[in-house]
Amino acid sequence: MGIRVEWDNDEKTVIRYVYEERWTWEDLHYARSQVREWLDTVDHRVDVIVDVRNSRLVPNGVLAQGRMFASNAPIAHRNEGHTIVVGANSLMRSMFEMFGKVYSRLSDKLELEFASSLEEAREKLRRYQESAG
Repeated sequence: MGIRVEWDNDEKTVIRYVYEERWTWEDLHYARSQVREWLDTVDHRVDVIVDVRNSRLVPNGVLAQGRMFASNAPIAHRNEGHTIVVGANSLMRSMFEMFGKVYSRLSDKLELEFASSLEEAREKLRRYQESAG
């Protein structure tokens, strides 16, 4: 499996996608469906870390996949909070920014930003969670 999904903490307030060097769109769709199932099991906000530090290649078909995601609205789950992408190279950053623009038209809940390390992402989410109270 090219994308692994795991809870990032025992409180189940952060989910982490971990991308391997090679992954497929099928891997992403499977991981996303797994996350949606997990989000259904909690009754609180869950932030997301997308860890792409090990991934260097984006599969073909980015534009087609963007259209497919856009046609499957709603994108964001009711419990989904901030999303922080860790370790994105310039191509991946562009891809995530494109998806963010597509998602923003469909859901006002998508809050996407970038971090260079897992520690930085966790710190940003900690600050968001503290300010939410």
